[in-house]
Amino acid sequence: MESVKRVLVLILIFGATFGLSVSPRTTFARDDEAGGFGFGLSGTPEELSLYSLVFSGRYIDARESAEALLKKDPNSYVAHLAMAQIHYYGEANFPKALRHAREARRLYEARHPVYDPDTVRWHAQILHELSWAHYALGQHQEWLDRMEELKALYGIDRGAETAWSLMKLGELDKARAAVQAALDKNDPQLEEIALNSLCAIEFEAGEDERSYEACKEAVEARRRRGAMPLLVDLTNFAEAARGLFRFEESERALLEAARMREPSYGNPHRELADLYLRQGRFVEAASAVRAIPETRMLRPASMIDSDRAEIMRTMASLFLLAGEPAVALEMTSDALRRPDRRAHQSRDPAQDLAVASLLDRAARLAHAEMILEEASTRNFFHRVGAKVRSAYERLLAYRSGRRALSALSGEERLIGFFRIDSAKASIVAPWFVGDLVGLIGPGIAKAILDEAGVRDEREQLQYYLDAFRAHAAFGEEALGEFERYSQRALSGLSESERMLRARLIGERAMLRCARAIDEGCIHDLMGTLETDPGFFRRSGYAIPVRLEKRGGGKLAAMLLRSPRFKKHRKGLVLRVTGDEEACLIDPLGEHAICGTGKSAEEAAEALHREAFAPRVDLSRLDLDGLDGSTRAGRNPLAPLLDPDL
Repeated sequence: MESVKRVLVLILIFGATFGLSVSPRTTFARDDEAGGFGFGLSGTPEELSLYSLVFSGRYIDARESAEALLKKDPNSYVAHLAMAQIHYYGEANFPKALRHAREARRLYEARHPVYDPDTVRWHAQILHELSWAHYALGQHQEWLDRMEELKALYGIDRGAETAWSLMKLGELDKARAAVQAALDKNDPQLEEIALNSLCAIEFEAGEDERSYEACKEAVEARRRRGAMPLLVDLTNFAEAARGLFRFEESERALLEAARMREPSYGNPHRELADLYLRQGRFVEAASAVRAIPETRMLRPASMIDSDRAEIMRTMASLFLLAGEPAVALEMTSDALRRPDRRAHQSRDPAQDLAVASLLDRAARLAHAEMILEEASTRNFFHRVGAKVRSAYERLLAYRSGRRALSALSGEERLIGFFRIDSAKASIVAPWFVGDLVGLIGPGIAKAILDEAGVRDEREQLQYYLDAFRAHAAFGEEALGEFERYSQRALSGLSESERMLRARLIGERAMLRCARAIDEGCIHDLMGTLETDPGFFRRSGYAIPVRLEKRGGGKLAAMLLRSPRFKKHRKGLVLRVTGDEEACLIDPLGEHAICGTGKSAEEAAEALHREAFAPRVDLSRLDLDGLDGSTRAGRNPLAPLLDPDL
């Protein structure tokens, strides 16, 4: 009898169980004799009316109806199920979705036997919603347990989807077995899920070549069937290509993904922005950030903020490198306050925290320098107050540095952070790894870098490790050792790694200038100012200058008070013309950076702005609508910075 009953139950739930809330377009024929939408979905008229609102995606009306029904009947499991779906799909409030799903299950199982023909599809749907609420909260073992229940009770096998959760739990061999079992069924839909999982599994396992091949196969499998690749498969493939340092291939995949119009957890525009920032392509990075809403606005509520903190970090990086640390701080603060949930991504949340903390530290140190720069044009009392504010920013920067080290506590995470473009460092921009080297100290850094080189056999990575060893030598002020490592790194690193290369040249300039203000020192100073002019501000370095004053004196005095300049008879030429113009010129007169203004204050501010920020106008960066809105006339950053959104 039990086997016959089970077959009956399978017939009853077929076609309805997993379509009730995922797609608002799903409809069911009304079966009045069954007392509901069909067999297994019986309920009171109020419950069925409520659920019709859920089916149609009218979540606001559905919530009002569900709350009214729960006041009338607190034991309505249908109302609790509806609230779970409303919170999940309509509001992305996954903890509340889980609470209501649990309550719906408790109430159902206290009232009905498991195989009650009149209500069995409610039970299956409750288990389904309960499982995905666990999944969204990163509770992968609980999700697997619910999947086992669905399989045991109703024969519903979601084996292909279990691979991802097994991977998140560190069960890589079991995850691979689940993928292979799905592939053996020769089902195109299962193949898509399996290849997507295998791509991530091998990436997490550190098998970069296998990950690249699996991600590529996920893209090509759909092409062979005459279908377009999925956006998420293209962004995964781009990440795998970066893992092998194939930047052009990664960019092509992201550009293809950026042309697609489909909801996805991936955002190719954000990833393009990160890539362009590494390469010093600021205008293109700004354009990519501006396009971020194009993907976000396609997502349902349950997905729209899945990468909010990542977007904040990308924007913080852009504004930090563009010489706007105060704006960057708004974004790092938001990223630290509201981290992303990682259920749908393979990344370690500690990596997110460490990167956001390091960016926050860098922005605060740069902001501390800018406070002193701006005060150099003001009176004595204002300068004293500025020193206090600058010291406070440095204290906050220290706190952020300690937070980053805490997030990377443990040898595995610390070693992984230096393995650029691997799963352990997939969001780590090489140009700010030197900040971590300075935090942990040169001696520890060298030992960690040696171990990273042993564990990771990617040939190209060794040049990055040499660059980081150069950072350690810079911390020890060992010019000979620095030049040995930096030369090896610069000879092997891709030319597209402009920001990392610029940092190495900037550090070499600082070491050379400390030894002697000579041609090599001047050459490296100008090279850094051309590629990453904000580096010296972020490093708190004062450029040696030789003053040439042509009339006036107020502007010259202001500039010599600035923490960006120190007087030296062999430095760059700082030519001041009256109180309206100042130019920073190399000794041969081949390059000049000038700032002009109607007053000495304006001219000083203009020179700082021109000399220590990239030659890109971020006022052209229209950030309106980062939430997908078309509204105008408001703070363009508000959609992502407002804590209530």
